[in-house]
Amino acid sequence: MSFLVVSVILLTLAVLANLILTYGVIRRLREHSEMIASSGRRDVSVSVGAQIGAFATTTTRGEPITNDSLGEQTLVAFFSPSCKPCHEKLPSFLKYSSQSSNDTLAVVLTSEKDEAEEMIAQLETTSRVCVDTFDSTISSAFSIVGTPAFVTVSYGSVTANGLPETVATSA
Repeated sequence: MSFLVVSVILLTLAVLANLILTYGVIRRLREHSEMIASSGRRDVSVSVGAQIGAFATTTTRGEPITNDSLGEQTLVAFFSPSCKPCHEKLPSFLKYSSQSSNDTLAVVLTSEKDEAEEMIAQLETTSRVCVDTFDSTISSAFSIVGTPAFVTVSYGSVTANGLPETVATSA
């Protein structure tokens, strides 16, 4: 009988030690999650309220585009054909650009235009499209450090970041 009592006491102590260690690990994970969330997040484009830099480029159809030619509420989207999240966001962007009364400009960032042909063809159905590299003047003008990136510009000033959730309806 004394063997059973000793076993139960040891097992209880082991469970309590495990509980204390688990609590400590969970507390440490929460601290690390907060640190990552506060310091690990980086914007992939210029901040709201900032002015975009100067740039000049041409669309796939030969139309010149500059920072001064972006009018009121133009959504500028940056995609890369090798970016999986870009392919996931592409249908939402296409839906927005086909239903919105706002102007849209899609910038495909790639070093090989051939690998982007399918994406370019899809984007050309609803938007003006530019093809450029990650180190181009348009990427620098919008401070692009990753894709996908969505920036709404009104006469050279950034009014919003991200893909709009709802499609504006025209009256």
